[in-house]
Amino acid sequence: KVSVAVAEAALDLKCVECTSPLLLGMQDVLTSQKGIDDTTLVANNVFEYLSTVIEGDWVQNIIDKAVYEAGMKCPHSPTYDKDFVGLQFDELVASQTSE
Repeated sequence: KVSVAVAEAALDLKCVECTSPLLLGMQDVLTSQKGIDDTTLVANNVFEYLSTVIEGDWVQNIIDKAVYEAGMKCPHSPTYDKDFVGLQFDELVASQTSE
């Protein structure tokens, strides 16, 4: 299981030549405690999503294909093929998950 957690994430927005009151207000919002809390929540949600992708079948299949083809690309392997250009695999169908 991959686990990543962010204790605190803050965005620092500094306008060089801002005249828009909206951008100046956004700067205040991002540096407020509420802005920091929201940014931290978003960062943790992104990391949680990425960990499910890393742990899933899609990444494992990419690794499996690379390992399977490695012997055919390595001149020290008994399965080496100097003319090897790559294997054709069936398209991976993503499994549906329910929450």
